[in-house]
Amino acid sequence: MGQDQNGTGDAGEIDQCPTDEQLPSDKRIGMHSLVLADVYYPGWKAFVDGKAARIYRPNYVVRAVSVPRGRHLEEFRYEPLSCKIGAIISLAALVLMVGFLIWVNCKRSKEIKG
Repeated sequence: MGQDQNGTGDAGEIDQCPTDEQLPSDKRIGMHSLVLADVYYPGWKAFVDGKAARIYRPNYVVRAVSVPRGRHLEEFRYEPLSCKIGAIISLAALVLMVGFLIWVNCKRSKEIKG
C-alpha cells in the first residue's frame, strides 16, 4: 500500500483478471475519487464494498468512482450487454441444433423400420 498525493489515505495494488478488478483502499478524510488510468469502455460496472456505484468519466477517457471515508474494497467488473446477448443466442442455437439432430435421427429410424 502506498500513500496518495494528498497524504490522506492508502491505495493497494489492483488484483485483476481481464474482466474483474479489485482494489482495497483506506481514505481517512471525506469523499475521494478512485481514478483508474485505463480507457473507459461501456460495460464496466463498479462496486464499493459489494454495493453498486456509479462510474464517472472525469476526462472522458478514464474511469473513476467516488469512495467514502474509511476502508473499502472497490471492484470493477466488465459485464457488457453484448456478451449476455451473445450467450443467449449461442444457447438458443445449441438447443435448436440438438433438437434438429434428434428430429433427423427419429425420422431416419422411422424410415429404416417402415
